Amino acid sequence: MGPIPGIGPVDPIFEGSASVSIGGGTSLDLLDPNKDGKLRLDEVLHVTNNFRSPQNVLCMFDVGVNGMFGLSASITVLGASVSTDDLPFPTSFDFDLSAKDVFGALGVGCDLQETPILASTIDVDGGKALRIHAGAFAADRLYGDTDDSPIRQ
Repeated sequence: MGPIPGIGPVDPIFEGSASVSIGGGTSLDLLDPNKDGKLRLDEVLHVTNNFRSPQNVLCMFDVGVNGMFGLSASITVLGASVSTDDLPFPTSFDFDLSAKDVFGALGVGCDLQETPILASTIDVDGGKALRIHAGAFAADRLYGDTDDSPIRQ
């Protein structure tokens, strides 16, 4: 407030402000079982057990939502200020929820973290050769154990 003629500057008796913020979003992610950047029919067949368990195809999709809410306010009365920052609890929150979180809480797990087999040995002219599963042979990436460490009993 500005000065009043003949009295001078005057402090405001009451000031207040408030703001509310709300936001959110959604996401859809297609999960690649072997993380090679491509989804192939053999991967779908593997996940669904050759379509004997077609419900497992849901494991290949991850749908998510997120949101946030915030509240901020301040009041000044006769020079004394109070703000939501002074409260002993938060006045804003956010959340992220995905289908994997929900399925996991219900005990329905989807373990698609398999390692691709990136090469295999083949017979060539009576000898062995290593074929890298790339290019024209990229679809030959199979699922299985790729650990070469010795088995300890």
